[in-house]
Amino acid sequence: MSVELRKLQKSDAKLFAELANDMRIAENTSDRFPHPYSESDAQRFIDLHIDESNAAVFGILFNGDLVGGIGLHFRADIYRKTAELGYWVNPKFWGKGIATKAITKILDFGFLNLDIAVVMAHVFGRNAASQHILIKQNFTRLGVIPNGAYKLGKYEDDVIFFKENPNF
Repeated sequence: MSVELRKLQKSDAKLFAELANDMRIAENTSDRFPHPYSESDAQRFIDLHIDESNAAVFGILFNGDLVGGIGLHFRADIYRKTAELGYWVNPKFWGKGIATKAITKILDFGFLNLDIAVVMAHVFGRNAASQHILIKQNFTRLGVIPNGAYKLGKYEDDVIFFKENPNF
C-alpha cells in the first residue's frame, strides 16, 4: 500500500469535488468544508492553497490515486508557531490506514520544514475513529470542551489534541 502527499493542481478540481461531496465527510469537518461540495468549491480551495504561505495543503494519494486532502493551517499572532491539522479521506477508502500514513507524512514534513512548535487537532467527541488515529500518532489528548462546537444544528463536544515538534 502506497500513501503519498502532493500539492493539489487545478486539474484535480473535478475529482476532488467528487471525493469530497459526501455527507460523512462534511459532518466531521468545519463549516468551511461545504456540503454539497461542488467543483467550483474545489477550484476555490485549490486556488487558495496553490501559492498560499499560511498553510501546507496536499492531496492524499493512495496507490497513485487522489483519495482525500490534508493540511497544516498556521495560526496567527501569539499562536503563529502552532499549526492546526485537518484531514479527510473519501469513505470508500476508510479503514485502510490511509489517514494514519498521511498524518505521519505531513507531520514529518511540517516538523522538518516549517517553523512550527506544535500541531493541534480538533475532533468531535462522537468521532472515535479520528481520535484513535491521532492517539496512534502519539498526539496528546489535551481535553474536551463540552458543546464547544456547533455543527449541522447540533452542539458537539470539541476534543483537542496536540503534538509537539520533537526537533525543538
